[in-house]
Amino acid sequence: MDYKEWIQNKAEELAQEQYDTEYYDLNDYQMAALYHQAEEAHKDYTAAMMDAACEAELDRRLGL
Repeated sequence: MDYKEWIQNKAEELAQEQYDTEYYDLNDYQMAALYHQAEEAHKDYTAAMMDAACEAELDRRLGL
């Protein structure tokens, strides 16, 4: 899944959670706000993946 697809899926998920409706049924302001939240969630997701990869590499190098 590429970046844009991940963001779109997350924005649709957030629309269901926060407004109990489809993403495209929201007004422009709400769509933009959810898209921004999805971008922030992707940053957090990417950071967590990098942290996990670094921890795994450290464990590998230390023989743990």
